[in-house]
Amino acid sequence: MNEVPAKFRIQDAQYGFPYHYVPTLEAGHFKPYFLLKWGFEYLSYINFCLDNLAELQWNSLLDVGCGDGRLVSLAGKRFSGRELVGIDASEQAIGLARLLSSGGHFVVGDVTRPDVFPAPFDVLTCVEVIEHIPPDALPEFVAGMRRQVSEGSRLILTVPSTNRPLNPKHYRHFTPDLLQSVLSPFFEPQKMLYLNGSDARFNMIKRLMMNKYALIMHQRALDAFYRFYVKNYLISNASSGGRVFGIFVAR
Repeated sequence: MNEVPAKFRIQDAQYGFPYHYVPTLEAGHFKPYFLLKWGFEYLSYINFCLDNLAELQWNSLLDVGCGDGRLVSLAGKRFSGRELVGIDASEQAIGLARLLSSGGHFVVGDVTRPDVFPAPFDVLTCVEVIEHIPPDALPEFVAGMRRQVSEGSRLILTVPSTNRPLNPKHYRHFTPDLLQSVLSPFFEPQKMLYLNGSDARFNMIKRLMMNKYALIMHQRALDAFYRFYVKNYLISNASSGGRVFGIFVAR
C-alpha cells in the first residue's frame, strides 16, 4: 500500500470542517459568518468560474478534485437540469460533499484510472487542485483529465500564482507559462489571466474590515466591500495577481 503524502494529509485534515461553505452570497449579500479572511476572495474566483461556465454550451460537468463539493453545489443552484459530478481522492471531503451539496453526484476516486467514468463529459473544472499534485505525477494527472472529455471540450482551471508564498500543502505555484507547459500535451489555452490582486490600499481596508479584534458584520458595509473588491481587484495582472485562471481546449 502506498504511503499517503504529507501534503495530502494536511489538506485532508482540513476537511474535518466544511470551511468552503462558510462564506456565502445570499440574494447578492456577502456573508462571511466567521473570521475567514479569504472568504471574499474565494467567492470571487468561484463565481468567476461559474460566470465563464455560463458562456459555454454543456450538459455534463466533471469537477476534478472537487473537495467538499462547494463548486458543484453552487453550479447546481445556477444551472438546473445539468449532470454535475465531483471526484476527489479524499473520502472525508466526499463525505462532506454528499452531505452538504445538492444536485450533484460525488465519487471517491482517481481521475487517472481509465475506467473511472463510462462516458465523456462536456466540460471539466479543476479549481485550486494541481498545486496539490506532485510535479512528477502531473503528466499522468493531466492525461487522466483529458480522457474524461472529447476533443474540443473545455477545461476551466485555477491555480495559485507565484506571487503568493508557497503554502505548506502545495507542491508549487504557477505562472501562465508554467501552467500552459504542464497542460500543453493535452490542452491548449483559449483564455488566461491573473485574478485576485491586492495593493497597499486594499490591504489597509481588509485589515479594518477583518482583523483579530473585530469583524465588521454590517450588511451594507460587507456588500460594499465585496463589490469594491470584485470591481477593482478580481481581474489582476502579472505583478500582483494571486491566482492564474485559464480556459483550455482539449486537443
